[in-house]
Amino acid sequence: MAASIEAIIFDMDGVLCATDFEKRLALLAAELGIAVDVIEREIFNSGFEDDADMGKLSAADYVAGIGDRLGVAVSAEVWLKARIAAMTPDPGMLDLARDLAGHVATVMLTNNGHLLAEHMAEAFPDVLSLFGERALFSARLGMGKQQPATYPALARRFGWRVDRMLLIDDSETYVAAAREAGTVGHLFRGIDGLRAELGGLGL
Repeated sequence: MAASIEAIIFDMDGVLCATDFEKRLALLAAELGIAVDVIEREIFNSGFEDDADMGKLSAADYVAGIGDRLGVAVSAEVWLKARIAAMTPDPGMLDLARDLAGHVATVMLTNNGHLLAEHMAEAFPDVLSLFGERALFSARLGMGKQQPATYPALARRFGWRVDRMLLIDDSETYVAAAREAGTVGHLFRGIDGLRAELGGLGL
């Protein structure tokens, strides 16, 4: 059966790597002397992190804003250290992405801000070796995976057909947005289920 997919979009957190958000919060709380619930409320549940993910804050403004919101001195190094410590690359998924790159175009698309984008060589070097300039960040695109318009924008950028793109993501919201745009969406729950889906698509 001929493959119906010409491009695969890989999510990062939850697909190419496991990310332990609770561990990240605990490390930040210990380092900054701020309660976990305060960090979660002021940074991650306030809309501030969402603004950073959409590119509304430079890396420097993001770090400064964290300090302002928490009322303590925060460095990029401390924030990145906790982010990186919470990430565990998935060797099986990285190998699968590498194998698929020999058959179809591949990109990585993550909803993340400029700070992480600027430090991927330290945070997740396998992503850069696999995807190079096709390691894409919502902050740099100015749009995210929750927006259906993101998928035709990617299709135009790379010359793909939107209905022949496949998004692999662990978020129901993002998969639904891709499907609304006409892109094929796979809700990732493990490599075995993904392999079955790929087989059904002729990959």
